[in-house]
Amino acid sequence: MRQFIARIVSTACLLAPAAIAGAQNAPDPFRSVVPLEPSRRPPARYYPQPRANSAPAQAAPAAPAKPTEAQTAAPYFTRGLSYVHSGQYDLALADLNQAIKIWDNDGDMYRVRGDIYYNKGDYDHAIDDYERAIKRNPADREAYKHRGLSYIYYKGQYRRAVQDFDQVLRLDPNDAESYRNRGIAHFRNDGEYDLAIQDFDQALRLNPKDADSYKFRGSAWVSKSQWARALPDLDRAVQLNPRDVDSLRQRGMARAGSGQYDGAIQDFTAVIRLAPTDAFSYLGRGNAYRASGKADLATADFVQAKQLNPKLKIPQ
Repeated sequence: MRQFIARIVSTACLLAPAAIAGAQNAPDPFRSVVPLEPSRRPPARYYPQPRANSAPAQAAPAAPAKPTEAQTAAPYFTRGLSYVHSGQYDLALADLNQAIKIWDNDGDMYRVRGDIYYNKGDYDHAIDDYERAIKRNPADREAYKHRGLSYIYYKGQYRRAVQDFDQVLRLDPNDAESYRNRGIAHFRNDGEYDLAIQDFDQALRLNPKDADSYKFRGSAWVSKSQWARALPDLDRAVQLNPRDVDSLRQRGMARAGSGQYDGAIQDFTAVIRLAPTDAFSYLGRGNAYRASGKADLATADFVQAKQLNPKLKIPQ
């Protein structure tokens, strides 16, 4: 599960700027004293004039101002953020609910509550809260990002994800992470591989050490059966993250596709060590064994792949 605690902590340091701004600018709902009309004032004798050479009368101390709604909500928001930081999402949710009940004009509160729902696995409510955050602050890049990730990884709504990352990149054209995430949405959206590759190109121009962009760009080349282009990207992805099973599996496919069967067997074996129930890697290794003339080893891998995933189509 992708978590947003680092971003939430930064929000804690700002202490709900929208809430504080609202507290400073919103009219005070407790200010209800209306000046009396002159005809209703007490007689003049109740306003004695100061004597000559006497000290001026001291004004009575003003009554302390009552807190605004935003000020009343702020402590709940702050405590909720501390609960998020410690992973206590139920307590955090209770505090954010109370803060929003008191003061519902702060987009940050909705975004943070959306992150809480996201981390609890309640993606529909998370998306609803990101929508409310965006309505209150159309320039909230984080809300667009988090909603886009929800669409990619948990709702499978890739076109909506692309639209969210389009908006992020209008607000910040140098956001390498959002180019990569938009590329992933294109990659998964009915094979928009060329658009995906363009986004991964831009992500890597901005961040040449992004292992995921290398991995997904290599995967897009694999999907286009362009093994020679895929292999350098996947080599770099494995170099940056040697234990990433997706990068190893994709490189195994690229190696097999280019006839490098021994290298493919090495990659699929590495995946199986890291993820012993990965049926696809047994199937891939079995195909590489068969192509290299090792029929018995191929048969053993095909049997194991079928046991792990009966829906796999095994070569005859």
